[in-house]
Amino acid sequence: MHMQKPYILLIPIILFLTFGWEGCRENSSPVLENPRIDSLEAKISLIKSISPNIAVELAHQGLQTSLEKKLPNYQLEFMGLIGSLFSNEGRIEEALEYFDRTIILAENLKDTLNQAKYLSRRGYAYLNGQQQDEAMEDITQAILILQKMSNSKQDEKVSLLYSANLNLMTLYAGREEYEKAFSYADSCKRLLEQRNDPINQASFLQEFAWLQLSYGTEQSDIETLKSSIENYRKGSAIYTANGQEFMAQSINLYIGDGFETWKNIILQNNEGEQNEEYFQLLDSSRFYLERHISYARAANSSRGLSAALQTLAQQKFELGKYREAKSHTLESLKVAGELNSQKDSTLGYFLMARIYENLGMLDSSIWYLKQDEFVKYNERLTAAEEALKFAEAGFQTDKKELENQKIRIQARQRLQGTISAAAVLVLLLISVVVYYYVSYINRKKLMAQQARINQQLVIDLMKEQTIESLNSKLEGQEKERKRVAKELHDTLGGTLAAVKLSMEGLKRSLDDNAREKFKHTQELLSMAYQETRQLSHDMMALPLKHLGLEPSIKSLCKTINSSGKIEVSYEAEIDESINFSNEKETHVYRILQELLQNVIKHAQANKVWVKLKNSHEGLSLSVEDNGRGFPKVINKSTHGMGLSNIEDRVTGLRGELDIESEPGKGSKVSILIPQTPEQKEEQQ
Repeated sequence: MHMQKPYILLIPIILFLTFGWEGCRENSSPVLENPRIDSLEAKISLIKSISPNIAVELAHQGLQTSLEKKLPNYQLEFMGLIGSLFSNEGRIEEALEYFDRTIILAENLKDTLNQAKYLSRRGYAYLNGQQQDEAMEDITQAILILQKMSNSKQDEKVSLLYSANLNLMTLYAGREEYEKAFSYADSCKRLLEQRNDPINQASFLQEFAWLQLSYGTEQSDIETLKSSIENYRKGSAIYTANGQEFMAQSINLYIGDGFETWKNIILQNNEGEQNEEYFQLLDSSRFYLERHISYARAANSSRGLSAALQTLAQQKFELGKYREAKSHTLESLKVAGELNSQKDSTLGYFLMARIYENLGMLDSSIWYLKQDEFVKYNERLTAAEEALKFAEAGFQTDKKELENQKIRIQARQRLQGTISAAAVLVLLLISVVVYYYVSYINRKKLMAQQARINQQLVIDLMKEQTIESLNSKLEGQEKERKRVAKELHDTLGGTLAAVKLSMEGLKRSLDDNAREKFKHTQELLSMAYQETRQLSHDMMALPLKHLGLEPSIKSLCKTINSSGKIEVSYEAEIDESINFSNEKETHVYRILQELLQNVIKHAQANKVWVKLKNSHEGLSLSVEDNGRGFPKVINKSTHGMGLSNIEDRVTGLRGELDIESEPGKGSKVSILIPQTPEQKEEQQ
């Protein structure tokens, strides 16, 4: 009979330590409803250091016993422990399965502390599995739960919060989101202040220094690199003071890397020139790397040894010490081979190729380059070998089994063919439906677009008809003005002139008394004649006909000023090379007459500002007064006729009209009459 494996004897010991004697007796129940697990993970970790598989087996035994005894708190701890063991071994899917069960159980037990604890651990498992978004979500949720908890379990709460914030700091640092990483580092610092735990403090300093080293390397920030090196040194000192010599010595590798990065930044800033500072940093880096290498050799530890040897070899290579660089690289390749590290092997072979190239030994350089290529493809070759072994094993199977497999494969192929044909048919039907649906949607869009175009054409046509109607109306008004002006000038003006001459003949036959009244009547007659003459001129726009727009407006403003009724200030910006049609200038002149007439009649203003400007874009006119103003909605019966005439003229010229006014704050009317494309082309 074979003897049982000795570790099996540990199972009853673990169960006894975990549940106690009362919990292991078949017919007895636990003394407490919620028994406490004292240092359960510490007990299992003793076994884990011997063999992770044994630890998992023992944890399963504990879980089975807790299920039989119906002890949910123990179930919670054992399932979480199994999840952690799987996570550490890289068995991520299995770890996630146990963490899912643990979190659900903790939620059912309303155990928020353990719910947060295992959410955080599931997040760490996601992080090990390169599922960063899921990791971030779980760890963030754990932090929110812990922050809402009371302080009844303050020590455990702070410990979990610290671990969660540290994981998020590491996660964001790996994603190079340094601002968030540093914010979580600040949270870790505040939580550490609540705990007197030097080992955790040293561990945090090491992680924080790594974050600073990453950021300083990325940003070429020397000050951050200095701070990183200082924090590494502080962490190493704390480890040494607390008997953690291995951890203290392993930090030397990172300090050496810090000085190496600092040195490279100096070299870059000096455009490749090796100055005194460069050699000082090189010596510091080499000192710490050699300390790490010496300790690793003495402790028979391969941790970081290959990386340290390669960095040291690179330094020797830069100094032209190719023989020493070669010695260090060969040792690093040996360590990388023992660890089966493809990355370190690739770097080592490439460095050896460069060393031999500089030594002039091109055959050896080419050989190492080939080794480098071999390492890169080694993984694929291994996969191919596994496939070959599988094929060879297949040939050793029974002939009948092979025939059965062939039949099953053929049946599967027929089924797959049927499924494929059905899938193709379904896809074809879907394609047809999608095609007709898309065509229908496109037709609807085209019809809607055509309807909008037709509607716009109708609107444009109606607008054009309105403009033509307004132009005909304005043209008729202008003709009527000229006719009335001619009648006033030729008929009423002539009659008044004849009356004036006739009255001159009567003057001699009057006595002194009547002559005084006659004189007054003669003055009134002269005024009537002058006003009739001026009205005739205004209606015919004679100044505009003989002088042009700008002098006519200046003359109109001067005439109003001379009346003493209101002060008119006139300003013009005129480009003599730009001409507008007589029709446009006439309309602008008429608009100004209407505006000034409205100001005089309604505005109760004592000052008006008139501005005229022409350009290749068009002709602009503004009239501003300091009168009483008017509301946005005006009374058409009192103001509407004048403004309506102005709007008609502006619309007929395809122009723009803008009215600004508030009661008590005066008003401003601006118009812009654009040049037609034909006029622009003619002037250019």
